[in-house]
Amino acid sequence: MKRLRIALMAIMWFGCASLSGYAQETAVNSPGTAGMAKEASSPAKEAAEPAKEDDRLPIYKPDEWQFFLSPYVWIPGINANVSALKKTMHTDIPWWDTASALFSKTVGVMGRAEAWKGRWGVYLDGYFTYVGLSGSQVGVTREKSFGPIDFTLDKTIQIRNATANAAIPGQIGPSTFTLTPSGSVKYISRIGNLDLGARFLVGTWAFCADKPLPALSVELLGGPRLNSINQYIRINLSAVTSANVPIDIGRFSLTAKHQSVKNGSYVIDYNNQYFEPFLGVRLGLWLTPKVIITLKGDVGGFGLIADDHVDCNFEALAGYRVHKNIYVYAGYRAHGAWSNLGENLAQINFAAWAHGPVLGTTFAF
Repeated sequence: MKRLRIALMAIMWFGCASLSGYAQETAVNSPGTAGMAKEASSPAKEAAEPAKEDDRLPIYKPDEWQFFLSPYVWIPGINANVSALKKTMHTDIPWWDTASALFSKTVGVMGRAEAWKGRWGVYLDGYFTYVGLSGSQVGVTREKSFGPIDFTLDKTIQIRNATANAAIPGQIGPSTFTLTPSGSVKYISRIGNLDLGARFLVGTWAFCADKPLPALSVELLGGPRLNSINQYIRINLSAVTSANVPIDIGRFSLTAKHQSVKNGSYVIDYNNQYFEPFLGVRLGLWLTPKVIITLKGDVGGFGLIADDHVDCNFEALAGYRVHKNIYVYAGYRAHGAWSNLGENLAQINFAAWAHGPVLGTTFAF
């Protein structure tokens, strides 16, 4: 619950596809807004009124649908703790190491689509990531000495009617056994996330009474979120024991070779898909007709649906309009998740942050 309270306090993050103008409400504008400027005759107030064909204001158009498509690339680093069998494995991979492994060990697909009319809208925002890692290590070789061991073979020899007993001395060793432990780990993570959200524009506020820009817009977000999780871990352990053992029997000598291999493995393969609710807010800071800074944040799961799962997303982006209907943007995104997976011996406690830079483009229609 502490994580949930912290996430709720920090619920601000940047929208991938909301790169559009600030709201212009015609008949219900508050004093000091561009709507009041129509009744004024001073040059300053006339300048505050947007042009009739002003296309900077698509965030609130009551009478027409607007569509936005935003492909983007998110390059996350991973900071995770996975606890299983009373042991904790820590993973810390910076995003620049992930970037070098793109399309070899790490693959991601991301995108966002929105449709608005007036204050209301709907959107889809999702990503799928695949991470595959493996490694092996040979432990320190240990040696153990044994012997020598003396023995005597009692042999009865019978030749015709004569019988004789012979004692043949022998010795095993001395020798040294060599023990070499080794192990390997294979880890595969497949995580998918799809928001089926609704958007409501609370309003916009200009910072200056006589200028439409800069302005702040506030949107509320919420809806169901589909989570798909697959975590696969395989741990292989081996121990190789080898030795060359000298054996002397009377006048005869020989060397026996001994080698044994003991193997063991432990596998965790966890799969789960479920819907959970999420709530969020998106803030847009419209600086100029071409420059926007947006913050977006949400919290989902709340530990209500499956695996005591709680997650959150935070994003901050800066966008620039390069064409009437095209924006490019860059920024930083973080995703936090906490889950208790499985039961009993197979229980896995998972806590992770994935964070890294975001690059994308928004096309408005």
